[in-house]
Amino acid sequence: MDSPTAIRPSTPRCNDDSRQVKFLCSFLGNIMLRPLDGKLRYVGGETRIVSVPRDIGYEELMSKVRELYDGAAMYQQPDEDLDTLVSVVNDDDVVNMMEEYDVFFVLTI
Repeated sequence: MDSPTAIRPSTPRCNDDSRQVKFLCSFLGNIMLRPLDGKLRYVGGETRIVSVPRDIGYEELMSKVRELYDGAAMYQQPDEDLDTLVSVVNDDDVVNMMEEYDVFFVLTI
């Protein structure tokens, strides 16, 4: 199955530019089952790091995503498998994604 753009938080760095967040954006690949354990994995495609302002809106985020791939945007929540990707379709979804990013950041410190 063709995958939409999957957005995952990259490991944040502690610096003065705390208003920027970085995400790994994967696209043009497939979500497939691993033969040995049946867990989902992302195979093939491209992965790029996208840095955006923390207060970015939906339209601006999608503009950045579309520079890479013209498709839907979804994100993977921390500690969740690829079967629980969350769609990003409006400003509220972007706010929720940033909150999940903050949870990920706290978990990695």
